[in-house]
Amino acid sequence: MKKLAVLAVEILDDGVGRAYAEVIEHSSATELGAFLKKYISKEALIITDKWRGHSPLKKDFLPLKQVDSDDEKNFKELHIHIMNIKGWLRGIHHHCSKEHMQDYLNEYHFRYNRRSNMDTIFDVLIRKMVNYKGISMKSITNECD
Repeated sequence: MKKLAVLAVEILDDGVGRAYAEVIEHSSATELGAFLKKYISKEALIITDKWRGHSPLKKDFLPLKQVDSDDEKNFKELHIHIMNIKGWLRGIHHHCSKEHMQDYLNEYHFRYNRRSNMDTIFDVLIRKMVNYKGISMKSITNECD
């Protein structure tokens, strides 16, 4: 099963910071731009490969630097991240349905982006669950009125 997704990793001086991924229908500048607007600061230096679909994004995101992929050598951290996601999906879930792919990506990145806070992650999760507006059993089971 193949599903198209866009992924961004934050590169820090001491390694990779946060990461984000989103399932998309088409690799258009419109969808890529919406992803960038949602997750990336307009002041951030964005580095992409030289795929021409990234070029229209320069009007909204400067500086946007395009570099040769050089057989993925210039995007080492990104490709390591992709392989880690694929390994996690294969190892934990074995099968991932297309309709739930965004949920899988959300779960992975929730954990990934909080990997430095593992001592408090359970407390934060419980707090979010307690403060979340309840969901009725009817909405969970899709029962009609």
